[in-house]
Amino acid sequence: MDNLCNVTLAELQKDLNTLKGRDLTFGGMMTEVKHTTTQKGNPMGSFIIEDYTDSYRLVLFSEEYLKYKHLLIEGTAVLIKAKILPRFNSDTQVEVRILNMMLLSEALEKLVKEITIRLPLSTVHPQLTELLAKLVRKMKGKCSLKFIVYDPDDNLSIEMPSGKYHVPCSEFLQAIRDLPEISFKLT
Repeated sequence: MDNLCNVTLAELQKDLNTLKGRDLTFGGMMTEVKHTTTQKGNPMGSFIIEDYTDSYRLVLFSEEYLKYKHLLIEGTAVLIKAKILPRFNSDTQVEVRILNMMLLSEALEKLVKEITIRLPLSTVHPQLTELLAKLVRKMKGKCSLKFIVYDPDDNLSIEMPSGKYHVPCSEFLQAIRDLPEISFKLT
């Protein structure tokens, strides 16, 4: 969630008008899931999504509900892409309109195309480079890699894309997350 989300649920709770028209990505765990029908008999579902900051109630109607109802299970962690749009039949009110929803566990592999690893020159040493080389050779995936080694004192950097090796995004990130000298960016 830290790498893919651009808004928290606490920000959604404040004022949707400030987010109007923006593409939003947020995630969390579903609670209080309800499957029902409208007065006209069309299927609908509602759920509360909770992240580390707050919770937010969302509703899916008709085709959107049918498209995502397999995910509407209490305890399911999801990533949601949405937009703040005018509410149906209203010129003054806005709502969160879900554009896409997927399991959070699958989001990294589906959405991330490249991992850029940034290393300060002062932290590059043979043990670190050997560890990274070993991980990259061992793991096979679809996510491309790019390394940037930089020297903050001289304001210099060198970019090195790895054309030969690709890694599984979530597995690789889990392997490097405890290395304090490494920072990364996902695209």
